[in-house]
Amino acid sequence: MRSRLTVLSSLLLLTACGGGGGLNGSDEHAHMHAEGSVSGIAEGVWPPQPLDMQNEERLSAELRTRARLSVVDAARSAVLNNPAVLAAVGSNYGSFDATLSESKNGNVASFVFYNYDTDQTVEAVLSGGGAVNVQVQPASVWQPTENGDEVVKAVNLARTSLTADGHSIDTLQGTAMLTYPAATEPEMEAPVFYDTRILYVTFGQGDGVPPLFSARVNIATEVVSEGGPLR
Repeated sequence: MRSRLTVLSSLLLLTACGGGGGLNGSDEHAHMHAEGSVSGIAEGVWPPQPLDMQNEERLSAELRTRARLSVVDAARSAVLNNPAVLAAVGSNYGSFDATLSESKNGNVASFVFYNYDTDQTVEAVLSGGGAVNVQVQPASVWQPTENGDEVVKAVNLARTSLTADGHSIDTLQGTAMLTYPAATEPEMEAPVFYDTRILYVTFGQGDGVPPLFSARVNIATEVVSEGGPLR
């Protein structure tokens, strides 16, 4: 209950500040001055607007961003304490998209996870009332775009495998992205996603130069396949 109230009150504060923010030094002084210069909150207005505000100053973009990230982190923490979410994501999962609502009604935030043990995408939506709705879909139906941790892991695994096969790639830059199945026949429609989490890794000089080596990495099993020079 405490974490739920913290998330909801933080969201209200973030929106009231015009997208988020925090207090430091001169900001705290301005806050104290403004606090004594308002008579309440305007009813029926969203975002919440103080009445009779004097010397109003918008928080800097940096502070708004930091405050917004704090609210997202608080909402994520609340979601990951939910038993249904914990059961769905398991102990071996990755975190992906996080969306914070800008409306006072409906949902507060939504988060996307991927369970590597079950090969399932999990979406958890935190409502304004604190309830969490969980939707689980197989990897073949929907997968999120790769995240930074997956890219690093895939590149390292591919680099180790290619080096073990005798390829010299020490000076080459590695990149990785989620890959998709190809149609086996020209007239056939390709499946939207694989039924597991596979990233396509390439190594090259960078700066727009075509890559020299590639490999496919199964993030869940850490198996590298089809590694070698690009032709």
